[in-house]
Amino acid sequence: MQKRDEEISAILNAIDGLPEDGEGQESIPEEGLLGELPIAGGEDAGKDLHQMQEDLAADDGQQHSRMRHLSERRGKEKTQSPRRKSRRYESQRQEEMELVDLPDQEEDEERTRRGRRIWRAVKRIYFGFESIIMVAVALVICGYLSWYLLNGMADFLGINQEDQQYEVVLEKDSTVKEVCQTLEDQNIISSPLIFQLYAKLKKVDILPAGTYVVNSNMSFDSVLKRLSTSTEEAPSEAEVTFREGLTVNEIANLLEENDVCDADKFIEALQTEDFGFAFEQLIQPGEHRFYKLEGYLFPDTYNFYVGENPKSAAKRFLTRFNELVFTDKMTAQMEALGMSLDETVILASIIQAEAGGGGYKEMCRVSSVFHNRLNNPDVLGGMLQSDVTIFYVNDNIKPYLNYTDQDMYDAYNTYKCVGLPVGAICNPGLEAIQAALNPEETNYFYFLTDDAGTFYYANTLQEHEYNNYLAQQVNAQLKEQASQEAAASEQAADASTESSESEEDTQAQASSEQ
Repeated sequence: MQKRDEEISAILNAIDGLPEDGEGQESIPEEGLLGELPIAGGEDAGKDLHQMQEDLAADDGQQHSRMRHLSERRGKEKTQSPRRKSRRYESQRQEEMELVDLPDQEEDEERTRRGRRIWRAVKRIYFGFESIIMVAVALVICGYLSWYLLNGMADFLGINQEDQQYEVVLEKDSTVKEVCQTLEDQNIISSPLIFQLYAKLKKVDILPAGTYVVNSNMSFDSVLKRLSTSTEEAPSEAEVTFREGLTVNEIANLLEENDVCDADKFIEALQTEDFGFAFEQLIQPGEHRFYKLEGYLFPDTYNFYVGENPKSAAKRFLTRFNELVFTDKMTAQMEALGMSLDETVILASIIQAEAGGGGYKEMCRVSSVFHNRLNNPDVLGGMLQSDVTIFYVNDNIKPYLNYTDQDMYDAYNTYKCVGLPVGAICNPGLEAIQAALNPEETNYFYFLTDDAGTFYYANTLQEHEYNNYLAQQVNAQLKEQASQEAAASEQAADASTESSESEEDTQAQASSEQ
């Protein structure tokens, strides 16, 4: 293309060099104007140039005639005014450039056509995917609506729902919409919108304040009736007392024995549910921790509903713990000792198990022993060496696992682990927790008890071994005394039997004489 532009420029320059009157102007040879131009490069270059002319003529048969026509128009322009000549020249120049640009225009048109074909293909693909997406979205919406309606119908009729009772407290007269939120939060209903529509059909707008017990397997109609009137018969209640030091397993069994809830479901709720208390976030998860909330079920006397929801039952314990233990005062004491809430509860559970029967004073002394061991790891290697942690593994972990987990056993065994165990071993009372935060100031590193419940404390291992000897003497005496009492009781029983037999014989003899 660049060569062609150069040739045309050479022709135009040759035309501009002709005289104005046309005198002396030679006729243009048949081979074209380029035949009169000086050719550089010799004979070979001339041949190449003539060959180029022939190629140009072959490409476009009309190009030669157009060039001649342009030459004649150039001659006429010599006699025209400069302005008109300029306009004519520009027009001619434009025509020449259009002639040269024909191949470029064809390429542009071809690219345009190709682009249009590609765009049409893209649109077909796009609209095809759009159709697929629309169908998929429609199927998802239909599936969701179907699920919602089926689930709503089951919820409406109370079908396939758990048989669990929940306590619903309305502190003031509430709208159905407000109550719906409470019912949904407590898992009594799962379709609040349908419940609201049903209440509207039943012309129920306001529900009176009061405390109600609602079962999750109730139909919407039954729930509305229960919440609409306070004349419903009160559900059965069970009062259960939980002493200090019980484990999760023992508490669950007590609940089941008193018909409050199933033991396994209670434990499952403890392990999986979120109860919404801030202190839950402070409990260390621990890879080998057996029960997450062991130690946090505050011992007390509680009133439950018969057949109560396990989560509701568990929340009663945690609510009391939150009220009595997780206070600003106790939290400040923990911070002063450099202990976390979880560490405090774990230590208190060991103190409760070791010295709960001795009262608060003994628990504070036992607390001092464990604090001294923790603060002086060079004495016992930082181990607490408490027997009750081994008892917990044997009685509350191994029987409830269907496989062996030695790492978990060792994480609780204070003869194996350094420092505190991975979790609490029982649920301590308030005094044990206070003892953990207020240890007596002593130099004791050892303690033990005899069978009579007497505590022996020692600063050194040698003193501890002597105390152990004394405790064994007491235990032997108690054993001998118990043996003597058993023998005396047996003799008394035998004498009573002989006396009874003698009386019977006497009565029989008297009867026969009569």
